[in-house]
Amino acid sequence: MPALSRDIAHRRRSTGPSSRDLRRRPGRAALATALVSLAVACGGGDSDSTGEEETDAPTETVREEPGSGGRPALPRTSPSGAAVDRHVEAPATPPEPVVWSDMPPPTPLEGPLAPNQLITDGEIYAADQLEHPEDITDGLDGHLYTGTGGGYSGTSGGGIWRLETEGVAVTRVEQVATVPGSVLGMRPYSEDILVAAVVGHGVMAIDTTSGDSWVLSDRIDGNLVYFPDGLDIAEDGTIYYTEASTLYYPGFPYDMLDGRPRGRLLRYEPSTGETDVVAEDLYFANGVAVDPEETHALVAESWRYRITRVELGGDDEGTTSQFGPDLAAIPDNLRLDDQGRLWVGGSGIRSDVIDTLMTSIDLRRQLLSMSLEELRAIQDDNSGNYGFAQVLSPEGEPVFSFHDPTEGFDVSALLSHDGFVTFGTVTSSGVVRIPVPAELT
Repeated sequence: MPALSRDIAHRRRSTGPSSRDLRRRPGRAALATALVSLAVACGGGDSDSTGEEETDAPTETVREEPGSGGRPALPRTSPSGAAVDRHVEAPATPPEPVVWSDMPPPTPLEGPLAPNQLITDGEIYAADQLEHPEDITDGLDGHLYTGTGGGYSGTSGGGIWRLETEGVAVTRVEQVATVPGSVLGMRPYSEDILVAAVVGHGVMAIDTTSGDSWVLSDRIDGNLVYFPDGLDIAEDGTIYYTEASTLYYPGFPYDMLDGRPRGRLLRYEPSTGETDVVAEDLYFANGVAVDPEETHALVAESWRYRITRVELGGDDEGTTSQFGPDLAAIPDNLRLDDQGRLWVGGSGIRSDVIDTLMTSIDLRRQLLSMSLEELRAIQDDNSGNYGFAQVLSPEGEPVFSFHDPTEGFDVSALLSHDGFVTFGTVTSSGVVRIPVPAELT
C-alpha cells in the first residue's frame, strides 16, 4: 500500500473571509469571527457520529505483541459485548449555557511571545498526501510518523504515515497502515508499534511493518470512549490519554457553547488490560504529556487557555492545579523535551470577540438557538487562523514562540527532532519544517 512522493509544496495563503452574505442573522459577522477562530483552533466541522454505536469490547487475551525497553507486551484481545456511545453531534434540546465568569485578562504577545515569521517562512511538505496530520511523533526506528483523516471531524477512516527526511526537507512519505477513524494523538511504544488515539475507536496499536492494527482501550463502565484525543506513554508502558468530551463530538460548536467540563484523563495499563479514570471535569481535555518520573501529567484544557497538572500517584492522585500562567492561545497537543520544557501546539490567539463569546450568556444562547446547518454555514463562510505555537519552561513560563500571522498554517502540534521542528495541523494538509531556532538549542 505504499504511497511514494517527493513533494515540496509551495506555501499557500488564506484569502481571508468569504464575501458571501453574513447578514442572515443580526450580528452574524461578529459571531462568525468568534466561531471560526474557535473552530479552527479545536477542530470544528462535520461528523459522521450517529450517537449510537456498538463496538466489540476487548476482554480475553488471545495473543501478545512484544514491548520495548522493559515495557510489557501489548495484548491482543478477543471481542465480547457491545459498548454504549453517549455522544451526540447536536443536543435534542439546546442546553442552558454556562459562561466563564472569572476569565483572566489576555496574555500579551510580547517578550518570548512577540510575533515573528518562523512558521510563515517554513516550507509545507506532502500537502497532497497528508490530510489533517494532527500530531507528529518520532518513532523508535528513527523516522517521523503522523496520522491523518478528517481531524476532529473525521470518522470514516484515517492513515498512519512514515516521513523520511533529509535536512529540513521531507523526501519520502509512505502510508504504512490504515485505521478506521481519524488519527489524533500518537506515540511510539516499540520499534515497530505505534499507539494512536482514533476517533470512534479509542486507543489503538499499529504495527508499522505489517500495517496491522487493533484496539487496546475503548470503553469504561460499558460506555464507548468515542473522542480520545491526546496521548502519551510512560517509561513503564502505561498509556495516558485524554477524552476531550464525554458527550459531544466534535468538540465544536456544542461542547464549547455548553460550557461545562466534560473532559477526562484516562489511564490504560497494558499488563492488566484495564482502563481507569485519573481525573475528570476538565474543559475539553486535549493534549497530554507525562512527567518522566510519572509523578504527574500535564493536560491542555482548551476552553480555559491553560495547562493543568494532574497528580498521578499517592493520596493526591487525580487532584489538579494550574501549570504556569494563562496562555495566549488555545492549547492543543503537548510534548515534554529532555530539558523538561513543554512544547505546546495550538493556534487560536485570544481576541476581544472570542473573549466576549466565552463570557456572554446572551451570545451563547443566540448561537445555541441556531441550527447545526447555520453554524456550519458560518464556518464555511470563513477561513484562516493565526498560526501559533510556544515553548514553556519547566515551571510553565513562556520561553519561545513560533508564529504565522498570515493565517496560512494553523498549528495543532510541533515536534523538535534531530535539529528541526515539524509542525502538524488539524485543519489543513501537509507539515511545515524549519530548523530549530538557536534560542532553543
